Amino acid sequence: MNREWGTPSEEHSPEVFHVLRKMDQEGCDLFIDVHGDEVLPYNFIAGAEGIPKWGPRLQELQDSFSATFMRHSPDFQDEHGYPTDAAGEANLNIASNAVAERFECLAFTLEQPFKDTVDDPDTEQGWSPERAMRFGAAILGAISDVAPKLR
Repeated sequence: MNREWGTPSEEHSPEVFHVLRKMDQEGCDLFIDVHGDEVLPYNFIAGAEGIPKWGPRLQELQDSFSATFMRHSPDFQDEHGYPTDAAGEANLNIASNAVAERFECLAFTLEQPFKDTVDDPDTEQGWSPERAMRFGAAILGAISDVAPKLR
């Protein structure tokens, strides 16, 4: 379903179709698509820098969110992640890119490691449910801090 957001249909992707319809009615200021990465041992965001509507406002929101999230969680970092799409080269079928473009809002994919982080490994449990819960709680602090800057 992550790649159905550009042109969802009731036939092929009813969940996306109806969620997007509701988002059109209500609006969207922040969209976080949570994923797990099988290869990279980091928590990071993949932003929407390559969308046609990307500009200084969205860049500032993303930078502010990342900086705030790092203050709230020692497990989040912004040094390692996926390569950034060039301007106008984003795949607009991917959820975070499609939503960022459609609503001109802060939207990104949050990637978490399946096994563990390389920066602070836990040799007994790895990226455990407890750490994931702490990470989830920390993101609420980052959202709260950036919320006044959203529309």
